[in-house]
Amino acid sequence: MNRVAALVLLVLLLAGCGEDAPTPQAPGSDGGSPEKAPVDPPAQEPARSAKPKDDAGASAFQLPTWPDKVRHTLDMELFKKGVPRPDPRDAIPALLAPKFVAAKDVTFMRPERRVITMRVGDEIRAYPLHILDRHELVNDEISGKAVLITWCPLCGSSMVYDRVVGGKTLTFGVSGYLYKSDVLMYDHQTESFWSQLEPRAVAGPMTGTDLTVLPSRVTSFGAFRKQNPNAKVLSDDQGIVPPHEYLRQVYLNYDKNPNIWFPVGKQSNALHPKAEVIGVVVNGKKRAYAMSALRMIRDTWDDTVGGEMIMLRYEREGDTVSVWNGGAEMPHVRLFWFAWWAFHPDTDLRAAIGANVIEKPGEVEKPR
Repeated sequence: MNRVAALVLLVLLLAGCGEDAPTPQAPGSDGGSPEKAPVDPPAQEPARSAKPKDDAGASAFQLPTWPDKVRHTLDMELFKKGVPRPDPRDAIPALLAPKFVAAKDVTFMRPERRVITMRVGDEIRAYPLHILDRHELVNDEISGKAVLITWCPLCGSSMVYDRVVGGKTLTFGVSGYLYKSDVLMYDHQTESFWSQLEPRAVAGPMTGTDLTVLPSRVTSFGAFRKQNPNAKVLSDDQGIVPPHEYLRQVYLNYDKNPNIWFPVGKQSNALHPKAEVIGVVVNGKKRAYAMSALRMIRDTWDDTVGGEMIMLRYEREGDTVSVWNGGAEMPHVRLFWFAWWAFHPDTDLRAAIGANVIEKPGEVEKPR
């Protein structure tokens, strides 16, 4: 065999050996153009059967991509993106520096409009729900106390919290994600997700940390202004949304029909899903009071919950409920029945005055 023939044979042998070696591809590639790697991936993508090590400092925003890596207490089947964007955070802009106007000077609200009211000491403020439809969260400070006013239009739920957690003052934004159809807030300091209706951190570094709930009420603007003409009201001029946009009803008739837009698990048949209730928790005992029943009482309703006497006071002007324990106003939540049941299926229910009381509503529909 001459030298040229030997060289040709050697090249053919080397080419044949290389046919069995696959061409390296980017993770997730099907052999075409390499795909972009996930945001903040680990050094090497683990096999599907391997569980990544829990990262105590991992941002809750990694939860959709790495549910096994991010610390959380959520049922992932009920964890959904509420805003159809790749990164939904702050698509609903929370207010960090809210602007106010005196109640007597308000011209952008009819008397029947609903407001959340919050008092600290001698100072009281009102937050119109039609403005909160576009922001959901207000980071505020009243008489030196850092507070968070929250509103979830999908659950019809309003709650107010102390923003000081573990000695640190947190600021909150809207994550764009939902759990059981309820807003998931996130704090800017640790990027943990916080459930409005639990209420505690449910994903991220602060998972398991509780929020302190503060007393608040929902009433009409007319009733609030009559009693507090000089009090501050959240303005419709926040510099984020044009004032006329607040008048457009994003959730028109949502509270009138039984449809729930996002999965919440099982549902109780005891009341219409969107029936309003007042929810209270005393010493771990949960109880709900149907607003239809509260509207039938003359002034107050005394009850025992968790071994303690409480009093519910109903004011017809403003369709307002407050809850009292030992002479002090205590926190409660006003919301749709489906939402209270979704988070508190072990609740009692007071659906009527007298003998017609459902103590333990146990019937459930199929999961939605």
